[in-house]
Amino acid sequence: MAGVIPLTVERIVNLTGLNGSLKSNPLWVPHHTAAVAELEKYLYPEYCDYLETGVSETYESHEATLGEMAAAMFTLKRVMPLMNLNTVGSGFVQKTGIDADSTEILSHDSLGKYIKTIEYQALLTIEPYLNDLGLQRLKQLNTTPKQAIKAMLIVNEDNLA
Repeated sequence: MAGVIPLTVERIVNLTGLNGSLKSNPLWVPHHTAAVAELEKYLYPEYCDYLETGVSETYESHEATLGEMAAAMFTLKRVMPLMNLNTVGSGFVQKTGIDADSTEILSHDSLGKYIKTIEYQALLTIEPYLNDLGLQRLKQLNTTPKQAIKAMLIVNEDNLA
């Protein structure tokens, strides 16, 4: 369990349904390693080994895809707050208008709720492979009061380099 689930930045962006132009954002790679370390503490060691090596007599390929989805969501959960710091033309927004003056960046509170929703969905995706700590975290996230959050990502490609 000391490895990293091998995912390319392109795969992370694709699995999370984000705009393809985000592939060039340098935040993905270092935060993917930390996100996987966080995710692995919630998983059975055998499943982690399988996700890292792709070799198993127990698991099937669709089970790897579920793990990749969860790892991509955990990576997004770590990167989202940092992406939202750059508010000049980019960031997660909750309202858009006709001009830039009426665009409202996602608030810190709303962003926190959205991140918890992402974590909940990630853990729910791999629920059969969660250890006791993972099941406890899933239950904890499920008891959080739900509130619908409408958000989207605006990307200014000039700020990605």
